[in-house]
Amino acid sequence: MFSIGDWVKDTSGKTGFVVSVYKNNYYVRFLKNDIGVKINHSIYVSTNELKHAPVDFKPYEDELYFLINLALDTRDKIWFVDLSSRLLVLQKERLNIANDCKPFYFMM
Repeated sequence: MFSIGDWVKDTSGKTGFVVSVYKNNYYVRFLKNDIGVKINHSIYVSTNELKHAPVDFKPYEDELYFLINLALDTRDKIWFVDLSSRLLVLQKERLNIANDCKPFYFMM
């Protein structure tokens, strides 16, 4: 049902990704709780307690760095390129927001 690297949500609303699979249990690293606050813990979760995370879920920048390192450790080039491009988009969005918030004396 789930594969390693899939983004999932548990019954309490925590969001994370599948790290490994053992029979009908998934070892999941949870990164956000149901209200979006960063958390960082990993546990085994059964299949019936998980569903796929929504497509619009966006990981934070530090989470992407962690996943990029994981992709490098596993030598997964496709995942690495995908995560790197997501990080670049996130950083560009952050810069665009910062540019929109310039102090008034810099605006002309």
